[in-house]
Amino acid sequence: MEFMIKRDKVELLNQVNQEKLMEEGRLLREKYLEKKKVFHHSSAFAITTPEGKRLTEEEFSDYLKGAKLTRLSMEFNAHYCRGLLEA
Repeated sequence: MEFMIKRDKVELLNQVNQEKLMEEGRLLREKYLEKKKVFHHSSAFAITTPEGKRLTEEEFSDYLKGAKLTRLSMEFNAHYCRGLLEA
């Protein structure tokens, strides 16, 4: 069973690699696949939990909200630190 799942993931990634894209899309795909290798992200799904679990449609909305809040927090902290450095 596990072998079948791994084989399906490999086949899906091969399909992604073989899709014909415009230059911008091709470059984005290459960057994405490179990042997957760097972070040892072996899942065939594009967006997963840190544990590699597939996100459902309902979970994806909450995932995006969390990512947005994290980004906003990072921007606020950076702005705050720049202000402290200027003082």
